[in-house]
Amino acid sequence: MLVVRSAQVATLAQGRYELYLDKATDLVAEHWPSILAASGRDDLRARVRRLSDEARGQGFETQEQWLRYVNVALALGDGFSQRPAFSAVLHGPLTPGEKIEELVALSRSELRKDGD
Repeated sequence: MLVVRSAQVATLAQGRYELYLDKATDLVAEHWPSILAASGRDDLRARVRRLSDEARGQGFETQEQWLRYVNVALALGDGFSQRPAFSAVLHGPLTPGEKIEELVALSRSELRKDGD
C-alpha cells in the first residue's frame, strides 16, 4: 500500500501552483504586453503570484477563477476589491463561481463607464 504523507501532498500542490504561475504569467504577458514592458517578467510573475494568492484568500478555488481575478485586478487596479460594489460581491453569499462571474460583469461595466 502506498502511503503519502501530508508534507508530500503539500510539496506536490506547491509544484502545481508554481506551474500555474508560469502559465498564468505567460497568458498575462500575452494579453497585457504594456504591463510586461513596464515591469519585466520577474515583477509580473510576482504580481501574478500576489494577486493569485489574494484570489485564493478570497475563497476562489480553481486556477481559472484565480486567473480571472488577476485579470480583473489588472484591468481595474490592484485595489479594486476595496470598492464597495466589488467588496459586497466578495463578502456576499454567492459561490466562488458566481462571485467571479459577478466580478467580471462589474469590471466590464466599470470599464464601459470609463470609456464613455
